Amino acid sequence: MKPLSPAKLRALWSRLTRTYFPRWRNAARWRVRLRPDGPWTDSSGRGHSKDEAGYCDQKKREISVNASCVHEIRSILLHEAVHAVVCEYHAIRFCQRMLRLGKRAEKLEDWELARELREDVRRYPLWMAADELLRNGMIKR
Repeated sequence: MKPLSPAKLRALWSRLTRTYFPRWRNAARWRVRLRPDGPWTDSSGRGHSKDEAGYCDQKKREISVNASCVHEIRSILLHEAVHAVVCEYHAIRFCQRMLRLGKRAEKLEDWELARELREDVRRYPLWMAADELLRNGMIKR
């Protein structure tokens, strides 16, 4: 996949947040940007590993995505949007929301995105608890 221009990245962010976070009115106020591959320091002075696919800076309302990860840009942007909306950490509420996004992607027949979101959640130990809550109807879809 070729690199995204800032305008195309912004348009993708807008489309994803309208589709998956329809009640999040502040999404348009967030800035999204591709950052070069490799270790980097954010505007707050925090160092980041070259392996970090994305980062959500809640104070600055900014999402940064590693340019080498554009092949999975949609799932990374949604992952970081969950951090912006739900919580800073990969806690149970984070996993629950990610699973709900996966269900929404399935409903829209976007099988690749649904798979990427499920795989992302499975990296965190709380996904099993979140999945059980979702299956038992204890959280909304």
